Amino acid sequence: MECFGTAPARTAEWDSGSGAGFRLEKGRFKSMLAEIWQQPDVGDECHERTAREVECCFKKLADEWSKAIGNSSSLTAVARHPKYRKIIELGWNVLPFMLVDLQKNRRFWFPALHEITGIRPFDNRDAGNSERMVQAWVQWGKRKKLI
Repeated sequence: MECFGTAPARTAEWDSGSGAGFRLEKGRFKSMLAEIWQQPDVGDECHERTAREVECCFKKLADEWSKAIGNSSSLTAVARHPKYRKIIELGWNVLPFMLVDLQKNRRFWFPALHEITGIRPFDNRDAGNSERMVQAWVQWGKRKKLI
C-alpha cells in the first residue's frame, strides 16, 4: 500500500526540442508538491506502521539506556548516554511514547523532551520538582493530542 497514492501515468516528460528540459503537464507541479508534502492520516496503514516501528525502537533503546545507567547520579552522563541520544534522534514522532513513559515510569526524559520540542511547559519555579514537571509535560502532551 502506498501512503501518498499513485501518480497518473504520464505527468511529466523530457522535452529535448525546446531546451527547457523537464516538462510537466499544466498544473501538475503544484499537485505533485502537495502529494510529496502531504502528511499521512492517523488511520493510514503506513503511518501506523511507522508509529509501531518508532514505539518498538523507543522501548528497546529506553530499556537498554535504563539498564546501562543504573542508579547513576550524574544527570549529565544520563542525558549524554548514546542510547539516550539515539532516542532524541527519533525526533517528534517519539514524543507520544516518551510522554507515556514519563507518566508511567517517571524516567528522566526532561532534557530529551526539551531538546526535541524546544520548550519547557512548566513554571521555572517548578524546575527540580519532578512531580510538577511530569504533570506539566503530560498536560502539554494532552493539549497537543500526543497522548
